[in-house]
Amino acid sequence: MSIPAAMRVLGVVPALALIAAVALLSDVSVEFMLRYTAWASGTPSYAGIMGDAFGRRAGAAALNIFIAFTTAGTLVVYLIIIGDVLSGSVEGGGEHAGVLQELFGRQWWTGREFVILATAVVVLLPLVLLRRVGEFAFNSI
Repeated sequence: MSIPAAMRVLGVVPALALIAAVALLSDVSVEFMLRYTAWASGTPSYAGIMGDAFGRRAGAAALNIFIAFTTAGTLVVYLIIIGDVLSGSVEGGGEHAGVLQELFGRQWWTGREFVILATAVVVLLPLVLLRRVGEFAFNSI
């Protein structure tokens, strides 16, 4: 999601170097998981591998914290994109009208705050309230 912004801020060469570094780190972590799966105890899963590698208590707690931060960050990015597309944005002196503002004009319900709140309550909250991951099958394409 942030590659275009990183290229704009850093420039092409440093951004490509950063992308290559992230790709290398991803490759190393996948190699680590594949090697460790061979002697992981119990069912080989991501949580099981990390628990075996870093400890059941401390490792599991750190893994849960990192996953929560990653998920929250991704949610913020998606909400920013939804706000920009539906209600527009004002950036650098230029104004971009969103889809709702182009169709219906400036109304109280086409503002960025209301659009993001309505998206969070109407779309995301019901998804968060599902008890099992298997229940997401009906929401996926």
